[in-house]
Amino acid sequence: MPNTYDKIIVLKNLEAVQKVPGMYVGCCEDGSALYHILWEVLDNSMDEFMNGYGNKIVVTLHEDGSVSVEDFARGIPVAYDKVEKKSSLELALTQLHAGGKFNKDNYLFSGGLHGVGISVTNALSARLKATVWRDSTEYSMAFECGKEVQEFTEKPCRSKRTGTLIRFAPDLKVFKNVTTYNAEKIKTKLRDLSFLSNGLTIEFVDEMGSASETYSGDTNISDFVRHLAKNAPLIADPIVISGESGKLLMDIVIQWLDDSSEEEICKCYTNTVYNSDGGTHLAGFRSSLTRTINGYIDAADLPKTMKVLLSGDDIREGLVAVVSIRHPDPRFSSQTKDKLVSDDARAAVEGVLSDKLMVYLEENPVPAKKIVTRCITAFKAREAARKAKEAVRKSDMKGSVGFLPGKLADCQEKDPDKCELFLVEGQSAGGSAKQGRCREFQAILPLRGKVLNIEKCEFKKMMDNEELTNLITAIGVGIGRQVDISKLRYGKVIICTDSDVDGSHIRILLLTFFYRQMPQLIEGGHIFIGQPPLYRLDHRGTTHWLKDDAALRKFVKEKKLNTSMIKLQRFKGLGEMNPEQLWETTMNPATRSMLRVDIDDYLETDKIFNVLMGSQVDLRKDFIINSAEFAKLDV
Repeated sequence: MPNTYDKIIVLKNLEAVQKVPGMYVGCCEDGSALYHILWEVLDNSMDEFMNGYGNKIVVTLHEDGSVSVEDFARGIPVAYDKVEKKSSLELALTQLHAGGKFNKDNYLFSGGLHGVGISVTNALSARLKATVWRDSTEYSMAFECGKEVQEFTEKPCRSKRTGTLIRFAPDLKVFKNVTTYNAEKIKTKLRDLSFLSNGLTIEFVDEMGSASETYSGDTNISDFVRHLAKNAPLIADPIVISGESGKLLMDIVIQWLDDSSEEEICKCYTNTVYNSDGGTHLAGFRSSLTRTINGYIDAADLPKTMKVLLSGDDIREGLVAVVSIRHPDPRFSSQTKDKLVSDDARAAVEGVLSDKLMVYLEENPVPAKKIVTRCITAFKAREAARKAKEAVRKSDMKGSVGFLPGKLADCQEKDPDKCELFLVEGQSAGGSAKQGRCREFQAILPLRGKVLNIEKCEFKKMMDNEELTNLITAIGVGIGRQVDISKLRYGKVIICTDSDVDGSHIRILLLTFFYRQMPQLIEGGHIFIGQPPLYRLDHRGTTHWLKDDAALRKFVKEKKLNTSMIKLQRFKGLGEMNPEQLWETTMNPATRSMLRVDIDDYLETDKIFNVLMGSQVDLRKDFIINSAEFAKLDV
């Protein structure tokens, strides 16, 4: 074979992008790169607005699968370059590291820093056409896969408009798995940009069919946080921190959620470019937030019980924030700009936030106390969770049942996929269930009375509740962030309460617990609702089991029965059934009826739990009033 070791291949112009696109735009298989080439074009228009030019951008999804971005700013330069012997427009579209953003006289702030953005889009487009309006003239060029197919042309333009229109169709040979743009994802991007760009109107036009949108430009970064925290904000108005350090400008808005959510939402931007992996500005924000909150607790006139040292996790539980900086010379970890690495950004954010947040807390004692209380509650919950994790660890040691709750009647089977755990209401029901079950694969855990409503109680109180800690230990997966689904001891967890109002209440309390503390069990299809009958009806020597009053009325009507023809027994609770009856109607896999708990809409589910089970009475009252017409009362 010939020796090729001494041969070196030189990739010219846009060949490098086409050869290794992932280096410039990220993964081409999962769709991120497809959107990146659109964001590169959009960022150019955003840079123009950020530097004072143009107040409108139009993004259009066309019927032929192409997409366009049009602005009304200065327009890409078109002057002839004597050295390169090409127009500036052609250089911007075909040469890496060519652009106007290296000159700070043109752009004080810019999302681009390497001059490769729009040329990368051109390289990875099956076709691209650029149209520029400047000096009462319309200029245009067209390309296919980065190669010129329409030379630079110009013609007079009667209007005095200026700006740029880039229309391109992605090269499907590059973008294989995800090849079309999702309108909703683009709308989300444009909406977020409108929050960051007060005074900019952004229009989205979808020729493919979905509704078009206009973002009017009268919103701001505070509205952004209100939008993110629309579900139960802790304080009435978000905390707004604006300032500068040297040439670096920043806007920071902070809010917390007034619920049991542990998720931190913190969106970071540099020159309106979203940094999905955060970076130095995020690090500065987090360290300053932790130091300032702890400093306030130490200095403020607060009860001794509130004088604790909080961790960053305690403070950021339920946090909703947007950190947006304007940096004259940003540095990122990669061309995709996912992470800011400019060291000066950390120091700048830390300094401004520390000073101004402390002033806010001192001048606003009421919201400050709410914030501190929220953080201390998270601290207590985390301590309780640590103890709960230790209890679960002990219960799982070598499969030993020695640490399991004494009330639990466990099963013999060791394969979780074959095991079932019945959660039954009360000791009498537990007794019948224990006698009626199949010991091989069915376990019984009786629950005493109504468990806590964890939607409106502190985590520590939940962990002090014997019924819930027994349940946590029996299931074995842990709770909250500690859930490890691989340690699940029962493939089916069956809520089996009485068929009356109290039973329904206990059922929803348990569902609230599972949704908030073990959502993975619901997502994995492990939670079920048992359906024991409310009535036993004997007619002509045959027994019929009827689930509820509606089922009884329907049966009597269909059979045309009267009271003299039947023997009717109503079970006030599962404990009134003997073991054989409970097995036959509710526990026997061959004859029982069960409902699996699923979630179709997570946002709506979260809202319903918050309204119906949360601490805000006014929300629940409004829901009941608005839903009264749909209620069916059995009187």
